[in-house]
Amino acid sequence: MSKANAACLIALALALLSFGADARSDCEEARRLPADADEESRRIVCEIPEAYRYEVGLAEFVGQMIRLHDSAAWLTTDALQEIKAFDGQQGKGRGWLTLGNGEDIEVRYFFEHDGRTAAVASATLDTRAFKARDARKLSPAEPMSEREQRLMRARMLALATDGLMVCTNHPPNTVVIEADEDGRKEIQVFVMSAWVSDAETPLGGYHMFRVSEDGNTVISHFSQTRACPLGRGSQSRETAALAVTHLTSKAPTMFHVFMSLQYRKPLYVTTTQNGMLWRVEKGRVFLVNDKEPKANADRAGARTTSTGT
Repeated sequence: MSKANAACLIALALALLSFGADARSDCEEARRLPADADEESRRIVCEIPEAYRYEVGLAEFVGQMIRLHDSAAWLTTDALQEIKAFDGQQGKGRGWLTLGNGEDIEVRYFFEHDGRTAAVASATLDTRAFKARDARKLSPAEPMSEREQRLMRARMLALATDGLMVCTNHPPNTVVIEADEDGRKEIQVFVMSAWVSDAETPLGGYHMFRVSEDGNTVISHFSQTRACPLGRGSQSRETAALAVTHLTSKAPTMFHVFMSLQYRKPLYVTTTQNGMLWRVEKGRVFLVNDKEPKANADRAGARTTSTGT
């Protein structure tokens, strides 16, 4: 993961730092960690079986990052619409890119006209204030940089995948980042079913593509679900939690973390490969033990979606 992307998580990490830090973070394995290890690292080694710690830590990190970049897109879109930055644009919209810039995220929006794609508007998410600033219409439009061309190629390549499953009747949301996997630079594209209304709370249709650094070749494609479960009334007070049965990994993924932040509800995940039950809440992953059965959520009046995904 690039340093810029890691820096973008600072504001979100601070907001979540106090959540889940309790006496369970004090155990022998936690005491063997470096003195500067944070509370979440201590909690994970005390609560999560060793075989799943790396997956859980990575899911939390990447899921929080995806949520931050996705938030940057919708907050800057609102700010740009307020100043009518998209009015009168010629051509066809080609989406946006979220670009880490220190602790902030710059979002640039692109249109294609006469066979050329250019940036027509931009704004920045101030991650400390969690607010869009510097919204502006670009006149004249700015040609894409070499970096933007690579990232946009990777995005369009992912979206053009045959049979790509998304679970709502709206264009999917995307997050595109640069990453370093074992010393090899690549582009990661996250494709997510769009959440437009409470009547359609998509719990499926989430994908991660690893693409070559030049944006031309898909290295791998992880599809989280095999079906399209939908949660109903996720924002209703009557809905205490959501639930899914998960088939494609042994621990919750970054997309479960993203959904827990997106819908602001606990998400109970049953991983069928090992029969374990997890709770994903406020961007954190917890293993449910005998003292906290999922039935607790049901008794609390939870409306759940429990569908094989």
